[in-house]
Order: sequence, then structure tokens, then C-alpha cells
Amino acid sequence: MSSPISIRVNTTEFDRVLRRYIELNKRDLPDIVNRKAYEIAKVACALTHRTGKGQVARELGVRLRRVREMNPLTNRLHRVRRAYAATAGEAPLAALIINARRGSKGQPGLYGRAMERAIYRLTVIRDQSRAFIASGWVPAIATLGTLVGLQFRGAKKIGRAKGSAVPARPGSYKVMARITNAASAKRDHKEALILYGEPALQSAFHQETRSMKDYIARKLGDSARSLGIKTG
Repeated sequence: MSSPISIRVNTTEFDRVLRRYIELNKRDLPDIVNRKAYEIAKVACALTHRTGKGQVARELGVRLRRVREMNPLTNRLHRVRRAYAATAGEAPLAALIINARRGSKGQPGLYGRAMERAIYRLTVIRDQSRAFIASGWVPAIATLGTLVGLQFRGAKKIGRAKGSAVPARPGSYKVMARITNAASAKRDHKEALILYGEPALQSAFHQETRSMKDYIARKLGDSARSLGIKTG
């Protein structure tokens, strides 16, 4: 079994706002916590999953395009996809990553056509890894969504479940929910978790913090108006 990998997310502001949100919300505490955990997993999944066409290639400093080449087995022209440096005369990040990995294994560096093929494979793997990481939030979304009566139609589960959720329960001494993304078994998936999963999860906390602040502002505004206090 592979060892877990940790990512760093700052939840200080989220925790502070959540305490005030709980004071103004009429729902039961476990329901509030489960809904927030659901929303965070949902947004993290969506932000990890949605990639623009060619985005991974751009991040690796390359361009992808189809070219016609002679197939030595059939002696016929066929179309293949190749990766090229985005900036002429400069080694793309993808090439540096590939040769650094090979160097760590005592293998010689790649150049020319062999490097082009290796770069293309790396872009495909990175793209697949991003979708794989996104799918790791699906079990948590499904579990918590069933509890709070919400559904999310986003990334699909790929293969066996690679995540989980432990919902908050009534009567617990400490009301908390846990969401886990375990889609990081392979090397490229671990890298993808840092590259794509960490900022997506941080953004999910930021978005939910803003949502709670908007709710608090509305509630306080309503209370003030009910007392005849003018608000902006």
C-alpha cells in the first residue's frame, strides 16, 4: 500500500467565518457541517476536472499538433500527434522533467524524435492524472450528497472508489466531517495532486468562505431592516 501524501490548505478564514455562520443558521450542526464538506468536495472536484484544451501542454511548455509520417510497418503515411517546444530554441519544462527522471535512474537523456514522443506521453499522462485526481472526490460527494439531499453531475468515478467521506453525526462529542481523496497511488498521480488538487481544494475553501460571508451579510441586513435600521 502506498503511503498517503499531504497537501497544505489554509482554512483559518474559513473556520472563523463558519463559526459566525453557525450562529445565524437554523439548521442542525451536523447538517451544516456535512453541507459545507459536500460543497468543498464538489468545488474541488469541478476545479480539478475542468481543463481547457491543451492546458496541460501549455503548463509543460509545449505545443501539440498532428503531423503526417511514414509508418515503417505499412509503408504508408498516417497522422500522429507530436509535441514541440512552445518557445523556439528553449527546452520546454516537459523535456527537463523527463531527462531529470531518467538521470535519477542512471539512464541517458532523450533528444530529437525520441524526446518528442516522450513529451507527448507525459502530456497524456498528466491530463489523465488530472481527471483521475478529480474522480477521487466523487465518493465523498456521493456519500454527503445523499445525506443532505443534493446531487452533483461532474467528474465520474474512474475504476474503483479512490476516496471517502465520514459524515458528521448527531450526538457526537465533536461534530466534524472528513472528506478524503485517495487517488494518488502512482508517481504522476502524486504530482498531479500537488499541481492540480492542492490549488483546487484551496479555491474550494475560498469559494465556500465567500458564500458564507454573503449569507451572513444578508441575514444581518434582514435583521437590521426588521428593526427599522437602514442599511446600505
